[in-house]
Amino acid sequence: LIRRQRQMCIRDSQLRTPLSAIKWALALLRDKTIPQKEKKDILEKLANSTERMIKLVNDLLNVSRIEEGKFLHKPQKENLVEIVKKVFSGEKEIAEKKKIEFNLSLPKSPCFCLVDKEKISLVIQNLIENAIHYTPPGGRVNVFLRKEKNNLLFEVKDTGIGIPKDEQKN
Repeated sequence: LIRRQRQMCIRDSQLRTPLSAIKWALALLRDKTIPQKEKKDILEKLANSTERMIKLVNDLLNVSRIEEGKFLHKPQKENLVEIVKKVFSGEKEIAEKKKIEFNLSLPKSPCFCLVDKEKISLVIQNLIENAIHYTPPGGRVNVFLRKEKNNLLFEVKDTGIGIPKDEQKN
């Protein structure tokens, strides 16, 4: 997971794209000839790029903490159904933009378990984001949470390129 997360986090384009968008947006906002309405749209794009950059920096910091053994967790009783729903809804727009069929299947009743909400959200988000990123437009990403006896199974299936055989053990 760490190697896959590092690969996800350190793609040059992922770091440069939000920074370039921020630089571009700031330059446009300085232009006195641009109408207020357009500046409002630019501000929205600037806010989105800033959020993406914050997320990337947080991912890099988390990878560093994992490698140093300082990634602490505070488990509490949480409803995993609600956590998965929240992460799924946060990724829906990205899947729609890529024209990916994006489905969610959850148990009808709450599923409580002892987890660190922040950390499990990061794991779920990472798995879903990787599925979306590596699935071509027109593909499909299905997210499942289901009860199996006394266990909860979280699963992401996609029509993406998959993980190379030599990396699957990691």
